[in-house]
Amino acid sequence: MTKKIFTLNSPSYVLRIKNSIFCVVMGAVLCLICLAGEARELPAHKPAAGGVAIFDLGPYATEPTVLYQGNAVATVKIDDHWFAVVGIPLSAEVGAEIVVVVKVDDWISFSYVERVLENSYGEEKLEVASKHVTLSPSNLERHQTEKTRIDSVKRTFTDKKPISFKLRIPVEGRASSTFGYRRIYNGESRSPHSGMDIAAPKGTAVFAAGPGLIVDVGEYFFSGKMITIDHGSGFLTLYAHLSDADISIGDIVSHTSLIGRVGASGRVTGPHLHFGVLLNGVSVNPDLFL
Repeated sequence: MTKKIFTLNSPSYVLRIKNSIFCVVMGAVLCLICLAGEARELPAHKPAAGGVAIFDLGPYATEPTVLYQGNAVATVKIDDHWFAVVGIPLSAEVGAEIVVVVKVDDWISFSYVERVLENSYGEEKLEVASKHVTLSPSNLERHQTEKTRIDSVKRTFTDKKPISFKLRIPVEGRASSTFGYRRIYNGESRSPHSGMDIAAPKGTAVFAAGPGLIVDVGEYFFSGKMITIDHGSGFLTLYAHLSDADISIGDIVSHTSLIGRVGASGRVTGPHLHFGVLLNGVSVNPDLFL
C-alpha cells in the first residue's frame, strides 16, 4: 500500500491510495535524436532491497522535482501522468520506509511512502588472487583514490530523459553470477554483488545496453577496465572487467554500438562481463530492466 502525504502550508493530512504498477510496452522505433524525449517503457516495479519502486505522481502541467534520501530521482511522463522511478539500495532493511519527496512548485510539496519488501539473495564463495582480498598499502591507496572517482561518476544526474528504461543484454554468454549475492572471497565476506556477471570467451563483443553518453572509461583495481554510460536522469549502466574499450568519454552510443570486449581485468576468476545498472546513485538489479 502506498501512502501519500500532502503539505499545503497547513497541517498535513494523509491519504492512502492503492499502489499502481504501470508497465507500458511500446515497440517504437528509437533514435539518438530522441535522447531528450519521454521514456515510454518502465522497469519492473519491485520495492525490495536492490529493487525499483515506481510511483504514479499524477498529472501536472510542469515536471515535478523528486528526491529520495536527498538525491534527485528520475521522472518520466507517460501520457498525462508523471512517474518517479526510484532505485532502492541493497542496504535497505525489510519494512523500512521508502520516502520520496515531491515538489510541484514553491508552495506545494508532498511525499509518497512505500515499505521495503523482503527479497532473499544467495551466497557465493570465490577464490581470487590474494592481492585482491588483502590489499597492500599501495593498492589500498589506489583503491581509495579510484573509489572517489567511481562514486562521483555513479552520482551523475543529467536533465536528459532516458529513451526507455528497457535494456538489451550487452553480451552473448552464460549468466555466471546474479545480482545481490553475498560475496565471500578466499573465505572473507565482502559486500553483496552489485551487478550481473555474464561469462563469455575473452574478446567477445560487448554492446551498449541502451542509447546514451559515455561518461567514464577507466582502468580500476577491482573493476578492471570499465565503461559507464549515462542514459539520462541518473539512469546509468556500467561494463567492467573488459579487455578493450572501443569508445571514449563524450561519445554518444546507441543500443547497437560496440563499446568493448570481454576480458579478465581486475578482481576476477575468469573472463566475463560485470554488467551493472544504477538509479539515483545506487546499484539495482539489472533483471528488472531487461
